[in-house]
Amino acid sequence: MEGIVYLVDDGSSDGTSDAVRSDFGESVRIIPGDGKLYWTGGTALGARHALAAGENMMLILNDDTSLKPSAIKILLNDRCRVKEFNSGIDGVVAGVVADEEGGRITYGGVVRSSFFFPLRFRQAGVCGMPFRCATMNGNVVLIPAETWRLIGGLDENMPHRAADFDLGLRLSRAGIPVYQSSQIVGICPRNRFKAGREPGLSLGKRFLRSFGMKGSLPRTVLRYSFRHGGSLAPLWAMQEFASAAISAVRAHCSIWPRAQAISNPVIVSKIIYCVDFEPSLSAGKNRATKHKVNALRRIGVEVDLHFPKPIRFLPRLVRSLLSELSAMRAVWSSLPASTAIVSRGCSGILAWALACARDIASVREIHGLTSEEVRLLDRSRLWRFAHWPLFGLSRMLDASADIRIYNNGMLLHAVESVDGVGMAVVVPNGSAVSAHAACEMGAARKHFGLPQNPLIIAFVGSASPWHGVNSLGPLQREFDRQGLPVAIVSGGGPVGGLGPNGRSISPLDENGCNLLIRAANACLLPSGFGRTSPGSPLKLYDYLANGRAVIAQEGLEEYGDKVVPFGVGLEVDFRNPQSAARQIFDYVATLDLIVIEERCLKLAKNDYSWEARVSKWLLAIKASRA
Repeated sequence: MEGIVYLVDDGSSDGTSDAVRSDFGESVRIIPGDGKLYWTGGTALGARHALAAGENMMLILNDDTSLKPSAIKILLNDRCRVKEFNSGIDGVVAGVVADEEGGRITYGGVVRSSFFFPLRFRQAGVCGMPFRCATMNGNVVLIPAETWRLIGGLDENMPHRAADFDLGLRLSRAGIPVYQSSQIVGICPRNRFKAGREPGLSLGKRFLRSFGMKGSLPRTVLRYSFRHGGSLAPLWAMQEFASAAISAVRAHCSIWPRAQAISNPVIVSKIIYCVDFEPSLSAGKNRATKHKVNALRRIGVEVDLHFPKPIRFLPRLVRSLLSELSAMRAVWSSLPASTAIVSRGCSGILAWALACARDIASVREIHGLTSEEVRLLDRSRLWRFAHWPLFGLSRMLDASADIRIYNNGMLLHAVESVDGVGMAVVVPNGSAVSAHAACEMGAARKHFGLPQNPLIIAFVGSASPWHGVNSLGPLQREFDRQGLPVAIVSGGGPVGGLGPNGRSISPLDENGCNLLIRAANACLLPSGFGRTSPGSPLKLYDYLANGRAVIAQEGLEEYGDKVVPFGVGLEVDFRNPQSAARQIFDYVATLDLIVIEERCLKLAKNDYSWEARVSKWLLAIKASRA
């Protein structure tokens, strides 16, 4: 991989330029400065030269940062993943760097540390995947040249401090995602002494440095606060000035500088899991929760599950309150350092508040937009009015959690903003190997009374417009019209319009659905349209666990992108049944079922297993507490 280094030498007197020319020749272009550029001016000058030379991608790199040999590869791979996460929209990747001695993360992306104070940020650890940040440090930043031009680059009215945070916030405001790298890419010690806190200075010099170019320069603080602080901008500016003055006095009165604390590695050994439904039922969210809990337990995490238990004669409100009290008791008796609370929707509200007070990591699962779900469920106005306060509280908990886990990237893009606190990651549903039905195709067809010869494609799961069942009838009629020997067989819920050649077998329980999958040549994964997020379909992973190829709706995250690249699926547009019918027949008629089953089971047992999915939860929790 070739590239040009643009090195800004801002008036150094130690022979740096001559040494670089001698060692690297023309591969480094040295740009002289006047000695007064500081970080912002020097970086902006280098960027201007790179843009003028026609570079299409820039890596901003501080002179005190040493990159690992694999750093560029990690950043470029993360950039590709960011484009996938954002439907082809290019983003910015801030590289994470750490202290060489303790391994403590020093700079990278930053997340908001307070729901009520939007200009307070904190570092976050790495979690093995890039995640969206509020803004970034400028030590290592991979940024497309076009993005730099679009946003106008760094604000040179902020000569040193806050210019990198300002750039990241402007990028986010413009809809350009700012992500942190999935791994540590380099070494950079944290600046031990901030301006004005160096030892051996008089109090007057401390104040001059504290409010000088490298400190809380008044014009920088005011510009930054009024640009990003909203109506409370004067308060943020006053707070910054007061903090700088107090820090200067404290540094002057302190004999010994305070040492940086190095946190111990976070090991999550217990999760308090709160849901507002009964996990033992057969619906998708119930089964998914059950699988998550079992997977966490299999990898050695204690899971304390709380939900409104079905107690006779007790109304739902009372049962929900009992669940809250039970969860609060679990939070109170747990060790904060090794515990996390996971909740979703309107569950775990009181326990979540207690967990925050005890500094226990808070995780929220976000699986849909409440307003959209209420509309699709066609609830009455009275029901909406009664539940709206709870929905508002749920959204507030989502925004203020340490970690937000989305099961679909499209939902994250629609919901996530720079106002949220903590980290936001995408962790789709997983595959339970236990879902595999140990039955051959012939025996499975005989069980349901299905013919042995025609091609059968199955659809299992909820028979809801949310899941695209409205497209099954037109698709079957198109098979019949074109004379294609394909029969759609659905299970799990009644689906109309499949006769005479297709069938709807209903109701089927989880085991029955898995058996029907085994009876099929391939399986269908359509989706309802008009939704912000189609979710992460659990049936997709049931299909793979039973070794069957997946025919998915094209253009949706967590659908075709999970199977087509691995040779176990096909993307079609179910809205065009004429074209879809021919594509499906041509694909299914030539399938090698032995090869497909081997590939599907490999995915189900490894990358797509529930153990792999919940392990990402634990990595995110660890990163949020770093």
